Amino acid sequence: MPDAASPLTLLAGPAFTWNGGNGSAVTLTFSFADTGSSAGWSAFTAAQREATRQALAAWATGGGLTFVEVPDTAQGAGIDLRFHMEMLEPWYANGRATLAPEGDVVLNARLFGTDSLAPGRLGYETLLHEIGHALGLKHSFEGEATLPPGLDTRDTTVMSYTRGSLGVAAAPRALDLAAIEAIYGPAQPDAPTVNWDAAAGQVLISAHGPEATLRGTALSDRLEGGSTLLGREGDDILRPAPQAFLNLSGLADGGPGFDVLDVFLPASALSLALTGAGSGLLGSLRFTDIEEIHFLDARLALSGASEVATVALIARLATGSSPDAVELGALLATPDAARAALAMPGERLSGLEDSALINLLYREALGREAEAEGMAAWTARLQGEDGLPQVLAGIAGSAEAQAHTAIPSTGLWALDPEAVTVHRLYHAILGREAEAEGLAFYLAWLEGGASRAELAAGMLGSSEFSQLRQGRALVETMYDVALGRTPDAEGAAAWQHLLTEGSLDAAGFALAVMDSPEFQARHAAWQDILPG
Repeated sequence: MPDAASPLTLLAGPAFTWNGGNGSAVTLTFSFADTGSSAGWSAFTAAQREATRQALAAWATGGGLTFVEVPDTAQGAGIDLRFHMEMLEPWYANGRATLAPEGDVVLNARLFGTDSLAPGRLGYETLLHEIGHALGLKHSFEGEATLPPGLDTRDTTVMSYTRGSLGVAAAPRALDLAAIEAIYGPAQPDAPTVNWDAAAGQVLISAHGPEATLRGTALSDRLEGGSTLLGREGDDILRPAPQAFLNLSGLADGGPGFDVLDVFLPASALSLALTGAGSGLLGSLRFTDIEEIHFLDARLALSGASEVATVALIARLATGSSPDAVELGALLATPDAARAALAMPGERLSGLEDSALINLLYREALGREAEAEGMAAWTARLQGEDGLPQVLAGIAGSAEAQAHTAIPSTGLWALDPEAVTVHRLYHAILGREAEAEGLAFYLAWLEGGASRAELAAGMLGSSEFSQLRQGRALVETMYDVALGRTPDAEGAAAWQHLLTEGSLDAAGFALAVMDSPEFQARHAAWQDILPG
């Protein structure tokens, strides 16, 4: 049995905590309900909301708790703590709260509907009490472990029903905070910074150091920095610190949902070993439950639910063959992948009779024949304004098709078209692979509106290219660097004539060499970019 004043007397049990009783710190979302269906429901006023924020901040001083306010959702889906008022029945007295994983906190509108809930008032003390329940605390007089009568007052804990001599509690008592620490560990001096990113519709959780551990919420999160990143139920983006891939043996666990591992490095910069569905080792970082990996220059699909997998299926259905990594990246960059795929060489669908076409799509995308209802619905769409592109995209993008799509054991790669341009320029002008910093720099330049010619001019004007020239003519240097040979006399004369008369500048010449069949045969894009 715990000591008389032990914080263990307040613990409801591991099942009613937000960490499952493992002692780890947590980040919890909270919102103020905008709508409700129960009789006598009402929203918190602006003053009551501010008092709630103060109460949560007071609880956060006691342990590894971080709270972030988020917009309300329908029925509070994905939100940890949700606050509102109701006209409660008499047996609820001041309020009620549901324990994790529900976390609804309700105050009695009969008593507190017009109360400010300011610290020092009974409404604020009630708020502290109900939040305590939502965090995993029980009444001090319930269960096997209880406080003795002499200590079971609100002088000792806000979880008591008995009034003490100190008056209304304006903050959790020391025993309450000790109980929170027992559940969620001590307060973290380097706790992550947590904000709601309204533009992205995500909770942004940022680490203060490369060795930090970040834990997501049940909403969609973006976890940035640190070496251990643990997602929860939402669709998350995990961006570990670079050290997590190189020397810290990091971990990225996406958890449920569609989760992306975001890597600010070229795909070829790290070794990659896939060990199972959504799992593997990238550099020194172990990852699991990841549906897609984003590199600076490529995307790797590990799940049939990935957009990459859907667009690859669209191309395969349209042409009968799978696109390579460059083709797939180009399709992903178009606003209408289905229409673009139907314009690819080898397109095979346009001439088919409706029922034959739909059955072909069903067999190859879903592994079965079309049922009567589906045949009728898709036939009607074929005859609509968008016709075949809409049907192709609809069947390939269906949940059934995603579940039926098998991902290769090496994943499914798509190369970013702009990154392909940068990589080819590096090989054509500088004779080497792009390093991470240079790749990021030139990709940002392209994103800002720069042209291929401007990138080529920038590389040609670099000190690195000047050292490669060593006083040689531009044509001779480019042939050597890009094509690995000396120029033939006729070719050199033709290029030099164009350059001399001004109908072609140096950047245009570099691009012409880069776009030549000879150069592209030497440097297939996936050989330059993909690992291995």
